[in-house]
Amino acid sequence: KDTASFSMATWGANVRSAEQASFDAYPNPAKDFITIDLNSASKETLNVYNILGNKVLSQEVYSGARINVSNLPRGIYILRAEGNTTFSKTIQKI
Repeated sequence: KDTASFSMATWGANVRSAEQASFDAYPNPAKDFITIDLNSASKETLNVYNILGNKVLSQEVYSGARINVSNLPRGIYILRAEGNTTFSKTIQKI
């Protein structure tokens, strides 16, 4: 019998710190506007991608920003908040 083993080390990363660094986007589903709540006071770049991976919107945001999505067609979109770290959320546009 062959066996394989591996070891993994992490450097200060844990689930709690990842959750604290993420963001919220609501309402979901959205119609005209979404509100972005960042878990930091820093400015982030919010990129919005359609389901095909095409960037359809890009905007610099702070926590509490309202993003106008009324001109986007109905569908599923991926939001990526990019700054020191990158986090993604999925929203539905109705």
